[in-house]
Amino acid sequence: MPTIAESAAPGFDVQTWYALLAPAGLSSSIQTRLNASAGKALSSDEGRKLLDSQGLQGSTLTPQQVNAFLATEQKKWSEVAKLSGAKVD
Repeated sequence: MPTIAESAAPGFDVQTWYALLAPAGLSSSIQTRLNASAGKALSSDEGRKLLDSQGLQGSTLTPQQVNAFLATEQKKWSEVAKLSGAKVD
């Protein structure tokens, strides 16, 4: 069976993702420590086994990479909502 991208919507790409987020204005030193701890947990044997058991793949992005990713996702899904005509009641 062809994928949506192959049959109806070229470029269609939807993925589930999770991110560790913190309040705006968090100091860069704390961001760095949290990022390092998350990376250590994701790359540990226990972390990899847990992710594998759920069919997930882990990766660690820098705070700057997460911000860029979130901006891209917001733009993409804002456009989808606009094109769909969806309204909030």
